[in-house]
Amino acid sequence: MPSPLLTRITHALHTFSHAAGFDVRRCTACGAPCTPGESAPLMAREDNSPLCEACADSMRPRKGGYCTRCGLIFADESLPPAPCAGCLKTPPVWDSLTFVTVYQNDLRHGMLRFKFHGALEQGAVLGELLAERCLENRKAIGTPDAVVPVPLHRGRLHERGYNQTLELARPVAAALGVPLMQHLLRRTAATPHQIGLSKEQRNRNLQGAFAADDAVRGKSILLVDDIMTTGATIQAAVQCLRAGGADAVHVAVVGRTPDMIAR
Repeated sequence: MPSPLLTRITHALHTFSHAAGFDVRRCTACGAPCTPGESAPLMAREDNSPLCEACADSMRPRKGGYCTRCGLIFADESLPPAPCAGCLKTPPVWDSLTFVTVYQNDLRHGMLRFKFHGALEQGAVLGELLAERCLENRKAIGTPDAVVPVPLHRGRLHERGYNQTLELARPVAAALGVPLMQHLLRRTAATPHQIGLSKEQRNRNLQGAFAADDAVRGKSILLVDDIMTTGATIQAAVQCLRAGGADAVHVAVVGRTPDMIAR
């Protein structure tokens, strides 16, 4: 048993840290103090760091006003999800799309910190949000044989130190109870950053950028990416998996850029 002196010292340190605010739980996304009894129900990390109510509300899943096939965001969120005119005319190459919400505000801020500034705690939050969304959309996704993150080229991986889509894919695979198989798709070309490029420029950059492992043949794949803008990267990856013999390819992304249209 601890000595009485050690017990008193431990109690004194605990009292001091509580009074000084050192043990206050903080929102994983914004860092603001977060009272456990008042926090949102999402416990986004293994250490149970919560999201504050403001961040949870800002990153709440989009429930309406979007295309069910490509995720195109409609101006009116109250509209039921439905295919857009473009997807009715030319359906996407993937079987289904799951996304959390619009890529803006707190979600955008957290993603940028995660992707470019090493804020892996943000990735833990975003990955859990995506995992919950995939569980909600289980009817469309089914039970895939593998969760596959969109890969980084080895040069970009060396530069960044981690693949953000792999970190997002981990909680998704765990939630679905599906193997995470990052080896099924690899990046064979170091493409330039896609930010600010048109869809045509992105498509040209991505020609021959991916290669699929022979083991994709006959499998149903859930492909995980971070953000969907024009869909060029996802389309190139899905086409590669299809060419490799995948039976089905579903897509899951955290954010969809807000190219809003009236409907």
